[in-house]
Amino acid sequence: EEKEPENADIYVKSVGSDKPLRLTFAPELDLQPSWAPDGSYIAFIRLKDDLCTIYTIPPLGGVERKVYETKRAWKSGLNGRLLACTPDSKAIVISESRSPEDPNSLFLFKLKTGEKVRLTSPPAGAIGDCDPVFSPDGRVLTFARVQAGRSVSDLYRIDLSSDLTPVAEPASLTDRMPVRLRDLVGHAWSAEGREIIVSSERGFHSWDFWRIPVNDPQRSTRLELAEERGVGPVISGPSRRMIYVKEQPGIANIWYLEDSGQSKKQAVPTRLFGSTQCEGLCQVSPDGAKVAFESVRTGFSEICVSNSDGSGFLRLTDYNGPRCEFPAWSPDSRWVAYDARPEGQSEIYVISPEGGQPRRITYDPGDDLGPTWSRDGRWIYFTSNRTGAWQVWKMSTGGGDPVQVTQEGGWFTRMSVDGRTLFLGKPPPEWGVYRMPVEGGAQELFLPDGLIDLFAPAAHGYYFWRMKGSGGSVFGYPDGSLVFLDSSTGARRVVTVTDQLPTSVSPFPDGKRIMFSQMGHPTADL
Repeated sequence: EEKEPENADIYVKSVGSDKPLRLTFAPELDLQPSWAPDGSYIAFIRLKDDLCTIYTIPPLGGVERKVYETKRAWKSGLNGRLLACTPDSKAIVISESRSPEDPNSLFLFKLKTGEKVRLTSPPAGAIGDCDPVFSPDGRVLTFARVQAGRSVSDLYRIDLSSDLTPVAEPASLTDRMPVRLRDLVGHAWSAEGREIIVSSERGFHSWDFWRIPVNDPQRSTRLELAEERGVGPVISGPSRRMIYVKEQPGIANIWYLEDSGQSKKQAVPTRLFGSTQCEGLCQVSPDGAKVAFESVRTGFSEICVSNSDGSGFLRLTDYNGPRCEFPAWSPDSRWVAYDARPEGQSEIYVISPEGGQPRRITYDPGDDLGPTWSRDGRWIYFTSNRTGAWQVWKMSTGGGDPVQVTQEGGWFTRMSVDGRTLFLGKPPPEWGVYRMPVEGGAQELFLPDGLIDLFAPAAHGYYFWRMKGSGGSVFGYPDGSLVFLDSSTGARRVVTVTDQLPTSVSPFPDGKRIMFSQMGHPTADL
């Protein structure tokens, strides 16, 4: 009897049949199948670490054919397909970048000759172009251009000649849609070629299907189907049927525990809130009295606070659409910094935990993310791509121009308890926690199996959710173990183990209590 595969493989399934046919059996990850329009093959990506190899295989199984190889296809933040077959089945369109700092562009790769032609050139600072889809007549290619690090995107069209050469610059379609938040997760052309069905995020883990008239996007209308959970639409022209993925995301909640300090006695967490909505990215205030976190109780992502025992819930922000993330306390517990994107790009804001009007402190067309305060309260560190690459910057809380801190790449930060060391990560997909002096200097790898988002300095050491996989692996993930690293001895101790997906960790000032957020595993169906 055939064993259940332990990784992703390619399958085909006749509509109405009970059992799918498995096509690939490699130990690597096989992803993103794309049918050739003439039905002669299926193209797919085989992923091993950072190497993406494109193969073709007959639809009913057979010999695989290797056609293309690249290390620059997958990039964090890209939503949707990375490849598509051309209407004549003689070439593929691939999303790829020239270097980790460059945005992904779309290229046409001809299977017979190996010729490669650039189709798009996104601006510096963008994540890049992905999700290529051809119109039914093959004369228009639509694609998603991801503008920002947190997946803000628009749908573009590019007109093509009969030999698939671009005849004009790409033009945006969805910038004229009647919505504030545009985070696209798949699109498909209607059979007659006059409309496009697109999935767009409406709020945290909530998506809507929209019908976009190609020649008049302002007349776009929302489709009432899929119960706010539909992504990745594909339309079968002759049958006028649409297949899509219906996602059921895991619910994120905030928990706390008492760390006994004993290796043989693992702590049992207690849930802080009884909310049925997602709440996470929690941060305990330096005085231990309050906790700041992201919540979607109102239907949209907002920054909220409560007392550390869960009482006294208060919503601080009121954006009603654009996502707010990564709250960070000032050392005196009087202010909360966070990032939000009410104008499209992400900027850093500061607000009182008692409520009131937020104060914007960064102004740049690029994205500014993930604030962290210095221990003396004089600086706010943040991650920005304002130079075209992700680096760590800092800005005086008294005003002035931002100062670039890193030169070799940086992604989010944590400050040591004594305020002398800055911990940071590298831009995704690389992981590992690095450190450098706050005065500046060389970065060194501190924690190879950690992730800066899931790492926190504490009174006598460091707490982190342990990562599983090889360093730099695209698909590394937390193994469920919350580990304490003793700063004086270097010894490690597992504090607790979870079968859910951790999303943050924040110790109390006494170093004996810990607050963290975790999310249930998501599910999806066709």
